[in-house]
Amino acid sequence: LFSLLQSTLGNSQAQVKADSIGKPTSKISAATPKPTESLKRKATSEASNPPPSKRLALTLGDPKPFDESTSQQILAAMFESVKSGDSAASRAGQTSLRSTLLCRFASTSPLTGRIVNSLCALIFTEPRQYIALAQQWLFKEYGDPSRYEIVMSMLLSGFVGQEREVLSDFLSCLPEIPAKTLVKLYSMCEDTSTADAGFSSLLVVARSYPSIREAIVSHILGMTQSERQDLRTKAIRTVAGEMLDDIFSPQVVAFASEKFSRLAEMPAGSGVPIQSHMLLLFALCAKRPALLLNIASVYERAPKEVRQAILDYIPGLVAHLSMNDVALHKLLRTFAKEATPLVFHILNLLTQAAKSKQPTSELAAVVMDLYQTRIKDPILLLPILSGLSRDTIVQQFPSLLRLDTKGLESFLKRMLFQPHAISVTDFLVILVEKCTRKDTRAISFCLKQTSVVKSGVLAAALTQLVDKTPLPPLLLYLILKVIETRGDLLTAVQQSLARLIGKKIWESPGLWEGYIRCILKLHPRSINLAFALPLEQFKAVTLRQKPKDQQDYVRYAVENNVDMQRKAFLEELAK
Repeated sequence: LFSLLQSTLGNSQAQVKADSIGKPTSKISAATPKPTESLKRKATSEASNPPPSKRLALTLGDPKPFDESTSQQILAAMFESVKSGDSAASRAGQTSLRSTLLCRFASTSPLTGRIVNSLCALIFTEPRQYIALAQQWLFKEYGDPSRYEIVMSMLLSGFVGQEREVLSDFLSCLPEIPAKTLVKLYSMCEDTSTADAGFSSLLVVARSYPSIREAIVSHILGMTQSERQDLRTKAIRTVAGEMLDDIFSPQVVAFASEKFSRLAEMPAGSGVPIQSHMLLLFALCAKRPALLLNIASVYERAPKEVRQAILDYIPGLVAHLSMNDVALHKLLRTFAKEATPLVFHILNLLTQAAKSKQPTSELAAVVMDLYQTRIKDPILLLPILSGLSRDTIVQQFPSLLRLDTKGLESFLKRMLFQPHAISVTDFLVILVEKCTRKDTRAISFCLKQTSVVKSGVLAAALTQLVDKTPLPPLLLYLILKVIETRGDLLTAVQQSLARLIGKKIWESPGLWEGYIRCILKLHPRSINLAFALPLEQFKAVTLRQKPKDQQDYVRYAVENNVDMQRKAFLEELAK
């Protein structure tokens, strides 16, 4: 415009000069004085501000709009100019103005045009650096739902391949999460290569957008019931590991509890996948032990196959519990009798997992109180035996000896192989004292545990038992079993039998019969013991011997200085 004005003024001045050629001019006297400074200023003012009659009239034509192609070229050139300085501005921390300009350019350009593609390319060069730019662009596009969804899809495709933290940060602050974006995130969870990023992003979206939180959590919980083991496992780990805070836990716990409670009403042989209904609650219980009460409640009412499944999976859960857990103690105080096998299994696993194999004093006190006040089942005492006093154990011996075969063996193994208040020798002595004829299986079982019931231990126990007054009813049963199974202890047996003669064993009818059987079983090593008996008892033993063994008695009488009465009896017997 300035150049055009100069050109026009120049032409006007030239025309004025041309018009003045040939016209007469007035003569100027040589004596005419030079203009003063005031006249110069006046002349300059008039030149710069000519009167209206001398001013140049200039009129501009109507503007012509650029065509679409030219407009896009100009915008693209401007966009590239702004973008070219973005890297330096970003490093200097001055990005807000440029980001605003870039987003405005892109939001007013065709989605398939050069500007949109160029901005996407810029963002994808350094996704972590340009998260804020991508979010700002989407805020600019939010007024047009169709454009917003398309741009969101374009940007998401570039962020999906990045680290999961980058994708999560991008999704954390947007105007809205379209349904198609959620579908994409769900599909990422189902792909093993992108599952971590998918679940992580879904959690960020669920936390950041309350309006769609419930739907997202429901979808994740649905994946915990998937038939695909890898997807089910990943979903359960995500829920148990990251969704037990105040935001998600009410919905999560309610879902898991409802699924698990269905097992209590499941008909036997229904074919319902038991595992899928219980694994989520077990995983949650590892983080929230209070859910143990839910498990026990279902166990009480569940059919046999469900109970067995619970017992099979409970070890993984118990590994996360402690003996002094408040929830565990509450369970011990409130569970119904039907859940006794489950509670015993939990206690058993807890004590076995402990390095010391011993329960804490608090746990032992709670279980003992339970046994004494509510559920008189001695099976509950087994896991805490090593935490009980000697007197308490001795007091409960009769009940413990009446357990079923499996329970009895568990009791005996714990007493023999685990540290507690009673030594192995003392335990054998107490066992023989407390046993009745119905409990002989316990004695037989202990004698087979040669790794702990060694010769010295058993010999010491025999010595203590023989010295007891009165003699234990099953003492001779023990000696007879030792003769049958422990040939290394025959000398100790002979010594014990000899000491019983001094205690007039024949005066105890119940024990005398057992003594005779021991003499017969120990033959011929017991011949000297038979001859040490009084005459009447000697005759009773001799008459019970087999004829060929009686001949050994005759030979012994001939070779040794035996009283005449015994010799006469043997001679009469030999006829």
